[in-house]
Amino acid sequence: MKDYITLQSLTFGGSGTSSFVPDRLNNPNGALYLNNAFYSVPSGVYFSGPFTVMGWLYIIEFTTDSAFLSFGNGASNDNIYLGLSNGGSPFYGIFSGSDELNCIGPGNALPLNIWVHYCGTWNGTYMAMYVNGTSVASATVSGQVKNVTRTQNYIGQWSWPGNPYANAYFDEIRIYNR
Repeated sequence: MKDYITLQSLTFGGSGTSSFVPDRLNNPNGALYLNNAFYSVPSGVYFSGPFTVMGWLYIIEFTTDSAFLSFGNGASNDNIYLGLSNGGSPFYGIFSGSDELNCIGPGNALPLNIWVHYCGTWNGTYMAMYVNGTSVASATVSGQVKNVTRTQNYIGQWSWPGNPYANAYFDEIRIYNR
């Protein structure tokens, strides 16, 4: 599992812009703004057992199925993802190879223009999604997440082609092996 990824290790993409903005505590240049853009995260083994994926998200605009983050090996291949539906409802999904183990979502939209803590967990048999520390969806999972190198890893974009980029601020994105 990777221990640390810096902004310098990311690759910028998309036709839009990226800039630094105040974070949720109003620290200058403490968060990343992506507008019709994304960052590629280096290939690596990010998931090798139970995990937690989390971060702070400040949504500027809902777009059709926009991504908060997506780690995988292409469309429907070893994907771990957190995203938003057209109406802003969060969803969280896990693939093992091409088998979707589960995709969960609460149906309630996240608010626009407010910092929200967004989190997905998996412990080997159970997955849960949290918004601002409150469990909003969960499911039993049959199957295992593969311990593989994922090569198509993104902040603000999907591993699936053709989906739009996010228009949001991102802060404190973390992946834990617990």
